[in-house]
Amino acid sequence: MKNIFFIIDDDDTLPIPDTMSVALQDIDGSETGRNQEGTMQRDRVAGGSGAKRKVNYTWKGLDNYQISRLLQSIGGVSMQLKYPDPYEGGYKTIKCYVGDRTAPVWRKGCSDANEIIWESLSANFVEF
Repeated sequence: MKNIFFIIDDDDTLPIPDTMSVALQDIDGSETGRNQEGTMQRDRVAGGSGAKRKVNYTWKGLDNYQISRLLQSIGGVSMQLKYPDPYEGGYKTIKCYVGDRTAPVWRKGCSDANEIIWESLSANFVEF
C-alpha cells in the first residue's frame, strides 16, 4: 500500500513523518517595490492557485540506519513529492528540491555508548 502522506519518486518504503506543514509562497518579480510616494507596486508572478509550496517535514526518534536512508533518498538535485495540499483540498505532486536538513542528536536512554538515536530530522522541500 502506498504511503499517501509522503511519497518521493514512488518510494513508498520511507517512514511516515511525525509532523508536516505547508507554506504557500507568493513570488514577486523584479518590478516589485515602493515608488517615490511610498506606495507599493507589486509584480506578483506566482500566487493564488499558482503560489509555490514549501513543505516541511519532521521525523522523530530515528536510528542511524533510518536517518541515513532518509537523507540519502532526499539528497538528489530534484525530486517529485506527493503530499496533502491545503489549498487544493487533496493531494498534489510537485517538482522540488530539498532545502535545509537539521538533525539534533539525542542519546538519552541509549544502552550502548556507541548507539546514537537522533532526536529528529527536519527537512523542507521547496517547489521549483
